[in-house]
Amino acid sequence: TNNDTVVNDKEPTSVPEQKPIQTNNESGAAASKKILILGDSEVASSFVPKEIREGIGTICSDCAFVGSRFDITQSVRMEGFPGYSTERFVTIELPSVLSKLRTNVPDIVVIHFGTNDAVVDGGANFKKNVSTIIDSFIGLNHKAQFIFAQVPLIAIYDKTQDKNIVDSRYSSAIENINTSIRNLGVSYASNPGVTADDFTVSDGVHPGYRGQSKIAGALTAALIPFVRK
Repeated sequence: TNNDTVVNDKEPTSVPEQKPIQTNNESGAAASKKILILGDSEVASSFVPKEIREGIGTICSDCAFVGSRFDITQSVRMEGFPGYSTERFVTIELPSVLSKLRTNVPDIVVIHFGTNDAVVDGGANFKKNVSTIIDSFIGLNHKAQFIFAQVPLIAIYDKTQDKNIVDSRYSSAIENINTSIRNLGVSYASNPGVTADDFTVSDGVHPGYRGQSKIAGALTAALIPFVRK
């Protein structure tokens, strides 16, 4: 753990007004924008970033995805950290991520954090940590814009029903985390509609293909107005 990291326990005071990005291009084509996909394992694998990239590519052909982590199979850059809560990310990884992005500063930051916060500490430190993340990226680009994913449910396998059901142990924490996101004053991706049926039987934390597709679709829909005229 890096004890030199300063954690901001107040809400960000400099979040720019969240309006869709405009372009002066008379042809109507979107201006080139740099997009960072940041978060936990939901965006560390190639699937969700790839779906977002392909969806945005139909709207903004010259938008670029930035990040130091590169999936050569899907050709998409990102900053995804499997198993990370916001506390762990801010303490261990944030300074390095900011340093790597100083020469490729994102205009838009798409964030999927919260699941591990619910499991680790019930989301107790989520609000102060996302405030730190927002303020840090505004330090790189004072016009940076943010889109947060709604944190999906966590499921658990029920032997008697032979299927996954909602794990109620974390429902309250997830609800509180999503409320914190909505109160940040930044863009918020609508409910992707992930259900317990969207998880594989062996894994109640990571949705399967169908659930990931829902998450990617919600984030893409939220992102489109920011890259379109």
